[in-house]
Amino acid sequence: MNRRISAWLFPAMLILVSGCDPQADPNYQGEVLATVQGTIRSELSQPPDSCHVALIWQVTSGSPDYVVGQDVEVRGVFPTSFAIDLYTPPPTESLNDYDGSRIGVALVVVSDRPTADLDLNKPDGLLGGCEDYLVIYVENDIQPGTFAECAVGSPLKTGYYLTTVLRTEDPDYQAECERRYRQLGLSPEQIEENCGVFDLIMPLEAGFDTNIFVRLVNDLDLLDFPNWT
Repeated sequence: MNRRISAWLFPAMLILVSGCDPQADPNYQGEVLATVQGTIRSELSQPPDSCHVALIWQVTSGSPDYVVGQDVEVRGVFPTSFAIDLYTPPPTESLNDYDGSRIGVALVVVSDRPTADLDLNKPDGLLGGCEDYLVIYVENDIQPGTFAECAVGSPLKTGYYLTTVLRTEDPDYQAECERRYRQLGLSPEQIEENCGVFDLIMPLEAGFDTNIFVRLVNDLDLLDFPNWT
């Protein structure tokens, strides 16, 4: 299995999803905090009978690692395009704790069945996901010079963010990684040990105005999810 897929398929997890069909809720749900808009690029040999979109929140700040799903409302003309409206913060248990800064990091994925019906030990039913962007939630303002700032690349304020990633093989990666760890006061030896291991979460100037792409594939080994932790 691709190491980037296994990075989020932990042995125990709770995932809640919503279907791909457009939904209409007559009840006012409150103010939309963020909207993730995307386009589907399908390489499937035949379309699935049904599909589901999910936000998969990865929690790795403690032990063991696990993932949590968040119910979302999906709008749009699937499988051409979609939009996910986020009305509330993610579940408390989906946040990483970095020395008092609580941060959520989520993948956008698509499956061919309700995620609760998936075999949690292998990604059967997973159709694809977004390889280049992450949904971030910051519960409290990130302070400059902290590990939380190092993790997300900026002292973000409370709220949702759409970020991209800087891959370890990118020519700009080493300089950015060294910059972040120098701010934490790490020694050159510690910086060398840490850099090159994980992709870097990068702030995105356009934010949620960015249209993300979700790739559906026949072979899951073709997917290259961000390996941020």
